[in-house]
Amino acid sequence: MTNLSFGIKFLLGFLLVLLIANVLIFVTDSTYIYKALVYQQVGIDDINLFKTREVKSGNSSIEWAKAINYNKNPISDSLRRTLERNESVAFLVIKNDCNTFFHFQIRV
Repeated sequence: MTNLSFGIKFLLGFLLVLLIANVLIFVTDSTYIYKALVYQQVGIDDINLFKTREVKSGNSSIEWAKAINYNKNPISDSLRRTLERNESVAFLVIKNDCNTFFHFQIRV
């Protein structure tokens, strides 16, 4: 009988922890966690799964200085393979406050 009561106490404790966690998720308006658990492998093309809002640009823009050798040094094959394996869309290198390398790949 003690094993049964321990099992019931454990189950009730577990359910209490789940209940408290769910209340905290709703109180802090973090319900996106549920979608993150359902859609574990979300990619850049899955923009409609989560709430989004438009961020309007300001009136002024700051142009990044470009290095003298901007985009003249190619990236290594190992880095290119890593970017492809991770399905990276853009890659930017900033060195000494200058834009040294930028690559943007449009995926279809």
